Amino acid sequence: MSKVQRKISAGGTLPRTEAGRADACQTTCADPVAALADLRQDFATLLHRSAGLWRNRLDERLRPWGMTQTTWRALWILRSDARPYNQRSLAARLNIETPTLVHIVDRMENLGLLRRVPDKQDRRQKYIEITDAGRALAAEIEGEVLAVRGQMLDGIDAAELAQAVALLGRLLDNAETAA
Repeated sequence: MSKVQRKISAGGTLPRTEAGRADACQTTCADPVAALADLRQDFATLLHRSAGLWRNRLDERLRPWGMTQTTWRALWILRSDARPYNQRSLAARLNIETPTLVHIVDRMENLGLLRRVPDKQDRRQKYIEITDAGRALAAEIEGEVLAVRGQMLDGIDAAELAQAVALLGRLLDNAETAA
């Protein structure tokens, strides 16, 4: 059981420190409303912090190839998903704004990793395709991505991971229905 899990199971929550360490108990279960509010805050803080650290670690590992988490994810999506993506749909899948994606696609197209292909029905519409060079680069750096994933998920067993996947799926559903 991790330090965070022990603190929460003992009836407390994480202190409000930048590092998010479980050094002291702020709230006990004596006030369930306050405890739930603290747990929700702790969850949001830990989710945001872990996502940021994951992104930063991946960016560090991919820097030698001139890649980032976002550029890797674009390659991965285009390599693994058979459906065609235009800039708007790929931006939505990456959870970034379309103008941000335009810059990324321009750069990756200049590197020969992606190409824009006109839609046969609407020549104004462009689809984004991964090139053979993009596929090769994605395969080359996949080990780095898996190494970071392994580090981030170290010590989390299959049952905990399945529970986290279900929880994050519900969180995503809530976010999508609230929009």
